[in-house]
Amino acid sequence: MLHYSKNFQNTLMPIKHIKQHPMKFTTAALIVLVTAVVLFVPWKIIAQQKIVEMLAQNGFEGSTLNITHIGLNSAQLENLRLSKDSSPLFDKMTINFSPRDLLAGRASHLAFSGLNVQLQQHAGNWLLNGAALHAVKATDKPAPVVIPVTKDDIYAFGLDAAELQNSTVRITTDAFNAETPLVIMFQKFPETTINATSRNAQLTASGITINAEQIHIKMALDTSGNKWNGTWQADNIQTRGQDDLIPTLLGSGNIEASANTITMNGRLDSANKTTHASFQLTYPLGAPEKAQFHLISAAMPWNKGMVSVNNTVIPFSGKEDIHMTINVDHVPVNALMMMLTGKETSATGDVSGSIPVTIAPDGKISIGQGKLATEKPGMISLSPETIPGDNEQITFVREVMKNLQYQVLSVGMDSDKDRKLSVLLAVEGSNPDVAEGRPVKLNVQLTGDLLNFIQQSILSVINPQAFLKQEPHAQ
Repeated sequence: MLHYSKNFQNTLMPIKHIKQHPMKFTTAALIVLVTAVVLFVPWKIIAQQKIVEMLAQNGFEGSTLNITHIGLNSAQLENLRLSKDSSPLFDKMTINFSPRDLLAGRASHLAFSGLNVQLQQHAGNWLLNGAALHAVKATDKPAPVVIPVTKDDIYAFGLDAAELQNSTVRITTDAFNAETPLVIMFQKFPETTINATSRNAQLTASGITINAEQIHIKMALDTSGNKWNGTWQADNIQTRGQDDLIPTLLGSGNIEASANTITMNGRLDSANKTTHASFQLTYPLGAPEKAQFHLISAAMPWNKGMVSVNNTVIPFSGKEDIHMTINVDHVPVNALMMMLTGKETSATGDVSGSIPVTIAPDGKISIGQGKLATEKPGMISLSPETIPGDNEQITFVREVMKNLQYQVLSVGMDSDKDRKLSVLLAVEGSNPDVAEGRPVKLNVQLTGDLLNFIQQSILSVINPQAFLKQEPHAQ
């Protein structure tokens, strides 16, 4: 009978243990193997090459990035460039996951820091951070954009949470420039929500710059109604470039997003509520040409009176006329006449009325039959240069209008098929210094630029189309 030494028996013990517990050994061996693979296989190089190849297949040749870390539960990417000479798209991206997440093609958390999106329109082409975006062929039909709004949609989304910090989106086009710093937070559980904040967002178009100190959007998924519901708020909205006609505004409202349509409504108000606007924006994702901006109402003070617009629909397609009626309430006669004639005018009284306006797709403006009239008697004194012509009758009119005590005063306006504008001043009254003060009725054709008055003083303020379509800049 053989007898083993105690040391030899101790040597055989692990083998005996393996036979008794084969599953535990297999699991331990697998962990050791996976750890060895992670440690010794050059995953960072392989992953970098794979991402660069994927970007090249999508038109971004010469892309570069650094994978600074890759492990069993996280990976970190830095300084992604879409071409050799482009600026980095982001500073750092961190992905957290578990082995189970990886097997399911998911990740638990994604964090971007320093995302810097620069979208530029140049000579008819688009650049993303300096890298050319290849145009989609006319024969290619892009897949329709659909917003995830059901429980299944959200579950299929491969992230449990995501965040975007210290990031900025800049858009430069022939029509406008926009810059929006962004912080965005997304969570799937316990409630699916999105929170977005932008500080000092800025939009510039047609010589007008709009800046918002802070914009905050909060959305929550309503799975029972298959839609997102949320609110928006904008603080201290300032407009520059319009002679400070618009005071600082505050805005708030609601947002609803179904699978195919985004609807946004709200109101803008000055601190004293005298300048205000309410609106609704509807944007069908599958048919953006049908998107429209409904200006429900807008009003602002002007020269101690008020101008306002109600119920105006502005289509995004840019192919339809825009019709609106500008209401003028209790604007001083002297301010109106100075604007219309460009000459010094002395007058008393206020005018009220309406001016129908049509804006063609090419941006040209035509005026319908508008009329502004006073409610009470007053006085008006016009400079002779404002009354064109050179005959005896015109001379008499000029003399009468130097000091007319009117009982009735109205300003009529219209434009012909060539959009040529006419302004007619109709007055009834007398000048005590002319014709022994006998009553007269006069129709005076005025010179001056009513179109410029409407476009520069009113439409540029209350017409959002100024930001939707502009003539291209010279290249």
